[in-house]
Amino acid sequence: MRALFPGDGSAAGGTGEEDEEDEDEGGRGTRRGRAESEPSWEGAHPPTPALREQVGALFQPPLLKRLVDMMIDKGAPPGGRGAADEPSEALCLCRLLRAASHAARRANPSSQVSERLHTSLAFSAGLVQRLWTGYLKPRLAGQSWDSSYAELGDPGWMLPLSVLCPVYTCALSGVSADDSLPLPPREVYDAAAPREGLLHLLKSALWHILWVEGQSSLGSAPGPALALRADLRVGAGRLLRQLNDRNTVRRFAAPEAFLAEELHHERFSSEVAALLSGLGGFDSACESQSRAWAVLRHAPCLVPFQERARAFQMLVSVDRRQRPHEVPPVHFADTEVRHARRLEAARRRHMDNSLAPAQDGWPGEQPFDPDLDAPQAAWPVGHPNRSLVAIRRDFIVEDGFAALNGLGPGLKNRIRVQFVNQFGAVEAGVDGGGLFKDFIWETVRKAFDPQYGFFKATSDHFLYPNPAAGMLHPNAAAMFEYLGRILGKAIYEGILLDLPLAGFFLKKFQSLRNNDISDLSSLDPELYKQLMFLRSYEGDVSELALTFSITSSEMGQTREVDLIPGGSSIPVTSENRVSYIVFVANYRLNRAIAPACAAFLRGVHELIPAAWLQMFNEEELRTLICGSSAGIDIEDLKANVEYGGEYHEHHPVISMFWEVVSEMPPGEQEALLRFVTSCSRPPLLGFKYLEPKLCIQPAGGTCGASSEARLPTASTCMNLLKLPPYQSKEVMIQKIRYSTSSGAGFDLS
Repeated sequence: MRALFPGDGSAAGGTGEEDEEDEDEGGRGTRRGRAESEPSWEGAHPPTPALREQVGALFQPPLLKRLVDMMIDKGAPPGGRGAADEPSEALCLCRLLRAASHAARRANPSSQVSERLHTSLAFSAGLVQRLWTGYLKPRLAGQSWDSSYAELGDPGWMLPLSVLCPVYTCALSGVSADDSLPLPPREVYDAAAPREGLLHLLKSALWHILWVEGQSSLGSAPGPALALRADLRVGAGRLLRQLNDRNTVRRFAAPEAFLAEELHHERFSSEVAALLSGLGGFDSACESQSRAWAVLRHAPCLVPFQERARAFQMLVSVDRRQRPHEVPPVHFADTEVRHARRLEAARRRHMDNSLAPAQDGWPGEQPFDPDLDAPQAAWPVGHPNRSLVAIRRDFIVEDGFAALNGLGPGLKNRIRVQFVNQFGAVEAGVDGGGLFKDFIWETVRKAFDPQYGFFKATSDHFLYPNPAAGMLHPNAAAMFEYLGRILGKAIYEGILLDLPLAGFFLKKFQSLRNNDISDLSSLDPELYKQLMFLRSYEGDVSELALTFSITSSEMGQTREVDLIPGGSSIPVTSENRVSYIVFVANYRLNRAIAPACAAFLRGVHELIPAAWLQMFNEEELRTLICGSSAGIDIEDLKANVEYGGEYHEHHPVISMFWEVVSEMPPGEQEALLRFVTSCSRPPLLGFKYLEPKLCIQPAGGTCGASSEARLPTASTCMNLLKLPPYQSKEVMIQKIRYSTSSGAGFDLS
């Protein structure tokens, strides 16, 4: 960093808390700190119509292009045409554009004037290409940085980078992942010269302001210096995220290229642990000036995924400790009278179900008896029934919704499940955690199935909320919230799921921005191809007779939707087709599914705050939810297994068992893991973190015909496999396959 940004001692002025909002699907935001992302306007008069007119005139594309061409001279030596101790013309233009952007937001905060400025700079004026090739790249390659404005504490790179980042982000939102705009991939990252691309500059800049300068040491810095750093934190952080997202879709750099070269892993982890243990967890972390939290919040991809996953688990652990204390649930015998009544009621509902009319749109649903099946929230804290629910397997979604939906964040507490099978009989087993994991698995399997109506599948079989779910059920919003909480509970408890959520939908979990055109190909490949054809169409676009409207068809009902006010009467031309493409993509990816996504994410964020999920991109979120797709590491599993009874690591039956497991195809290995733990994926950070440890103990007594006839059984609540002492591989394989594929609930176990 010192080599890249020499002579920066006077600039260590600072950051401070920016006035940033983390927006959710509904456009709401959570204010984090004092406004520092904009210049101070103390004493300024309210904007006049004349000011608004002047600001608007500045944003005309021809004027912007002329300014960019004149003031960023590709052939100019360092320092431009100004004096050596004065800001160059390029820096003067950057300050003008930054001030104009802030003035636009001040003149009309509710409008998109600032976004129009960025759009014009990106697509008409070519600012990104000009500023990169004419100013930033030569200086990154070794030329000295120009003198900047003293009050900004800028060594010469902060101001131009703070202007380039939001414009670059705007440009990326209008181009597909296959495009090389606004810069060719090799200008962003070149493996042959990794320290000469934009990616290196972004990483170095963010590491410098977030870690080297930090926040706690900048309290005395002047306001303009703080505001500039706040702009750069937000702008460069978002651009780095967006480039990282693009890299998961179309690889232009190795994933390791996004990591901070200066990061010391042990020191970083210790700072995160000290922050969470010493300040009281997540809320205190947000309010602190910790540089570790600043990096995780603004530039998480600088930190390896494993480090962020550990930080996430620490956040969950601290949150658990801060939950209101509840007495651990007692045995069923302590409440056997009420529990027996609940199960008998569930049995009666099951027996009568086939003749029961639908309730509120649920086929065959019978509402819970309010006396027998009151939500846990109705029980006092510590009461043994507070966490006990009876669930019919055939109506696992409906019964779970009725019993658990009213809990809200209380779903973080321990929940116990007692299953009733398809014959109305109570299944064997006491829930020590395994039955609830099975409840989560089966709820997700059924409720997220497109046949159930709440989710749709893309052509690649990835899932996203069905925008027409409200036409199928009047209480769809509540169900989406409940399913969001179920997913949040799974993440909170570390229960990995076989749930292929669409990438564009996973992006919304971060609540940072809407999806853009690059995500459309995963949702609607045909529409994406049509829009790409339109963008490159060389004829007169107006002859295609398109307007700023789109036809929406759901459940056999077709309607015309305006993309902008009065859009059906506004023709699409060669000049405005880029805007049309952006609006179409925005409708399909954001507007059409906004209510369903907002409800679902409200449920998720009740258990997992959005700021926790912002540490991960879409592929990492998929790993957080589903586990690694690389399969089960048998050696890691063997190294973290305990043995009971006469079994030990070198016992012949155990040696045969590991030989059998190693030869299994991945699908059978996952089935075996689920049979024992009720989850088919390994823990996120390896089997070392499986609680309790997986244990194998004998079943069936001594070797002989009786043991050969027995099946393996499992106690999922204890992650315990009871393995008879089989004498041949063939018998062991046959018995394991039968047990793991029987689907016989927990009676077999």
